[in-house]
Amino acid sequence: MKTSTLLLLFTTVSVFFCLSSFVISINSKYANGVYTYLNNDKLKIQNFRFPSSGVVAIAGIENCVVVSSDSLKLEISRDDVKNLDVTSSHDTITIVAREKSTEKVLLYLPSDTQLLALRSKITMTGAFDYLNPPSYSVVLDNSKLVASTREIHAFIHQLRVLGKGESGIAVSKRFHIQSLDLVNTTSATIAEGWQIGSLKTSFGDGMTSELVKAGDSVSIVASMKEPL
Repeated sequence: MKTSTLLLLFTTVSVFFCLSSFVISINSKYANGVYTYLNNDKLKIQNFRFPSSGVVAIAGIENCVVVSSDSLKLEISRDDVKNLDVTSSHDTITIVAREKSTEKVLLYLPSDTQLLALRSKITMTGAFDYLNPPSYSVVLDNSKLVASTREIHAFIHQLRVLGKGESGIAVSKRFHIQSLDLVNTTSATIAEGWQIGSLKTSFGDGMTSELVKAGDSVSIVASMKEPL
């Protein structure tokens, strides 16, 4: 066999091997959740864009991920669209789940928007830009808010949380909030000590609070006062 033919065969096999390794690596990262599909037929994502709104209200959503954004948008699997009722009235967008579902709902929320949550679980991802972080006001009614990021530091300028019923907040490691204001939340956990620039708490009459340190986390637990 000629040298040129052998060289061509070797080059072809090498390119095929490299491409195969690349495809296997990419598929492995998709499978492990390192990469995700966006807006293609594989996940069948449906986008809903809304005009600027001062208030967004959600109810019965078990897996709502709030993403900092310049515009108000909702992303959800097309298969789960029928489970949501979305209405707009004056300055409020209302999103209600008809049935309980753990399907992820991505809510892209501009800074200074008020979020009202009823019987919902929210993960807030913050912003990567520490020079211009967003601010939010959140009302939790028997709901849970987790401020969480994966492996990158995330930031929020001001976060005000008003709790009703059994409602709480947790701040994970590498998540930084310059000013955190908690009102009547029954629980608050801050991972790895203080990642908060300033913390303010207030509770209604008849409630008491306790500061608890567990490992590297600090928790504030509120409860009703025992009758004398």
